[in-house]
Amino acid sequence: MKKRAAFCCAALVTMWLLLFCVGAAHGQTPPRNPRPKPPTLVRLETNITTNKVSIFFIPAPFHVDYVNAEGTVIYRRKVVDGKVEWEEIGYVPGAGTTGVIEFRDVNADISKGPVAYRLASRSSAGNSEMTDSHETMFLQYTYDSCRDEVHLKWNDYKGWANKFTQYLVCEVNNGTIIREDNYIGVIANEPGYRTEFAKKNLAREARYYYAIQVQRTPKDGEVFPDGKSRYDNWSNVISFETRKLIRPKLVIDSVMGKRGANRVCYSIDAAARVKRFELISRRDTTQGSTTWQVIDTFDDKSKKVTVDESEGVNSNSRYYMLRAIDACDQEVSRSFDLNSIVVRLTAKEDHNLITFNRLLVPSGSQAEYRLHRVIERIGAEIDEEIQVFTGEELPLEYKDRTDLPEFRGVNFLPKYRYYVVVREIPRGKSGVARGRSAMDSCYVEPEIVLPTAIAPRPTDGGPTAEGKRMEFRPLSSGTTPYEITIYNRAGQVIFHKENEPWTGKLPNGQYAPEGAYIYNVKLKSEGYKMVERTGSLMVVYPYK
Repeated sequence: MKKRAAFCCAALVTMWLLLFCVGAAHGQTPPRNPRPKPPTLVRLETNITTNKVSIFFIPAPFHVDYVNAEGTVIYRRKVVDGKVEWEEIGYVPGAGTTGVIEFRDVNADISKGPVAYRLASRSSAGNSEMTDSHETMFLQYTYDSCRDEVHLKWNDYKGWANKFTQYLVCEVNNGTIIREDNYIGVIANEPGYRTEFAKKNLAREARYYYAIQVQRTPKDGEVFPDGKSRYDNWSNVISFETRKLIRPKLVIDSVMGKRGANRVCYSIDAAARVKRFELISRRDTTQGSTTWQVIDTFDDKSKKVTVDESEGVNSNSRYYMLRAIDACDQEVSRSFDLNSIVVRLTAKEDHNLITFNRLLVPSGSQAEYRLHRVIERIGAEIDEEIQVFTGEELPLEYKDRTDLPEFRGVNFLPKYRYYVVVREIPRGKSGVARGRSAMDSCYVEPEIVLPTAIAPRPTDGGPTAEGKRMEFRPLSSGTTPYEITIYNRAGQVIFHKENEPWTGKLPNGQYAPEGAYIYNVKLKSEGYKMVERTGSLMVVYPYK
């Protein structure tokens, strides 16, 4: 057994010596590593215009301890079902050189995410170990249109053995040309620093382009293998448009007053793209209030009218304005304000005094005011324009006489109503209706005439008392409701009716005897004080 072991050892030594001699005869030493030496991945270079990547590397050198490489394999990272795989994308033959070789990955796209690469040497004996990976930067952004702010975020750049000191946030011109040294931010490449940056106060209706740059320069006598004085690497370029200033045209067309309300009419640009519209109102500043209050909120741009029934809406002039609110709850547009017209009426002994406020009109325009009076006649109304006002200096008041003969008679009610129609007249153009006041009304005490005697018609078919009044009722300047009570000389009520005349008959249907009687008449004017008259009348029969 000992002889056999000694024989085996001698055979191994002899074989090793034989191989050594053969290698020496050819000038080679047997390699210690059965696989080739890995290449050197120098750097990545991204093209911000094409989003492609160039890989710069040095092939593996020949070394006695390694199998000679035949070429270099380029791998790109891909993720399949959540697992990282390295896919071969290229092969560059040749080895043993010291020069830097460029491989262009024409299928890369740095705008879709970070791209990572590793290299390996290839030989007939197998591939070398892979190099450490180099990974491009992928820039993403979040734009806050309400705050006019963009938030940039990117992944760490993995390359150059992390031998760089900072990230430069760069503004890019038109997406292609880098503005040299136009850095809007510097983020240190140190532990604890986040690869994020926020840019505030962006201009609206503008397009921005951003990219991240890293730089590396030689240090401590270092010389780059390709002779470069500086290495640069860029992220993808992001671009976005800031919020457009959407200013829809808004117009308050008119304010039409009616009893207890104002009907506000407006127009909204059909192309408006906003979150909502608000109709706001405030009282006349002369009343000491300047606070705008929202009276209607809506999102329907086809809406045309809002009825304001706020308390006291007809008591004082109201200003109205329409505004547009965007998705950020910010006002982006507003109309000019338009105020209501309020008529104030004071009843005097022989006239009504009408006053009203002015319309707010733009410079270069003037307002025209048309005052109307409405009087009720039996079965109809008389609406008459009684005065026109133009010019900003004229006092807006009018005295309307109420003691004129044409307003006295049984056909008229003792009620006067007034309203104002106002038009805006731009210089050199025709007028545009802007408003109408609510009606204001007053009552004039009716003029009452009571007969002093009546001649009832006899029941025996005798002649009538022509020219004589045959019934007792009030003769008024209006058709005001009335109530009649007739007393005999003993104080007994012989007639009591509302809105019916006394024809001279007693409760038993017979005509009252000639003589004196006492009457009490009450006129009940709606909205006015009651008018009461008491007196005596005579019943006579001129033809017996």
